[in-house]
Amino acid sequence: RAEAHNAELTSGEKIRDAIATKLFSLGYGDLKILSDLSAARLDDSYEVRVECSRESMPSKGSVVVRNGAIVDVRLQSASQSFP
Repeated sequence: RAEAHNAELTSGEKIRDAIATKLFSLGYGDLKILSDLSAARLDDSYEVRVECSRESMPSKGSVVVRNGAIVDVRLQSASQSFP
């Protein structure tokens, strides 16, 4: 999204975009954000539940967001969950 358009985004949309950018940069795709971010604020902390995949392997977990920035990614692939 263009920077000019970024000012029109809600806080939840900005958080969603930050999560997507981070996970895509780590090689994940098929992102589904499970947490409701409709009332999210940029000056707060959230543990956002996500599902995604990397190399056709599904992963689940959470992304910790503080002040609109990603501070931790906690994902576990299905292969780790089910030995």
